[in-house]
Amino acid sequence: MGAEVSILYVEDEAVLREEMALYLGKIFKDIRIYPDGEQGLQGYNERPADIIITDILTPKLNGIEMLQAIKEISPFQEMIITSAYTESTYFIDAIKLGIDAYIIKPIDHAQIIEVLYKTVLKIHQARENEEYRRHLETLVATKVEEFKELEEEKILNYEKTLL
Repeated sequence: MGAEVSILYVEDEAVLREEMALYLGKIFKDIRIYPDGEQGLQGYNERPADIIITDILTPKLNGIEMLQAIKEISPFQEMIITSAYTESTYFIDAIKLGIDAYIIKPIDHAQIIEVLYKTVLKIHQARENEEYRRHLETLVATKVEEFKELEEEKILNYEKTLL
């Protein structure tokens, strides 16, 4: 499922962080884990990830603030929030930010697998679309160049005929 997809996971609770690291490590090869939002943002700035999974209440920089900073860098970033809190303020902030999923703790493994599957599928589709777009651009550039060469040849032939 996620062999070539990278994950950045931010969780301040050590036990949950280790549990999720083991769990995600069975699915994804490229996982970076941070204990707070400040380190998560720094890690993202050093090397962006395809999917960010973060707790809302993390030290130094909370999950919402970290994701806002990341959205400024990468507006289409895939983001998943985990939280033990169901307070409406967090939901509203998360919705305004455009997150892809909000998972309530304790994390249900079936739910996170479903969310990750949909997110990875979305990433793969975006990559395929980008590859297709690049292919079309190359094809159009080639055809334009061929057309220019034919036009130049046609002009040369007209000039020869006139002479």
